[in-house]
Amino acid sequence: MLAAHHTFEQTPRGDGDQPSEDWLIAHADFHTTLLAGCANPRLSDLAASLREEAELYRRWSRPAPADPHRWTDHALHKEHRDLLDAVMARDSERADAALRRLIGFTSGMVLDTDPHA
Repeated sequence: MLAAHHTFEQTPRGDGDQPSEDWLIAHADFHTTLLAGCANPRLSDLAASLREEAELYRRWSRPAPADPHRWTDHALHKEHRDLLDAVMARDSERADAALRRLIGFTSGMVLDTDPHA
């Protein structure tokens, strides 16, 4: 977990609205490593399948540049750090809350994205 998070945190997000391919890979590796700790193979497979299906939407998402309430890259890294800290502390309630915030952030960006942009 620590190594995957370090790699993700050190990978530049890229220029413009869309993250770089390297950033997307590091991000996916972080979450894949998180799932690797699941002892229930059925639950792990289901979570991996949902994450894979959500990747399309994650690639479509982009923050609205004029929206001051959107997260910065710094805030996004902080949320991933909070998730890592909760997992390392084996605090499932904190980890659940951090993961829900991350999912909500991406969902919000997809819903706010102009399909003609």
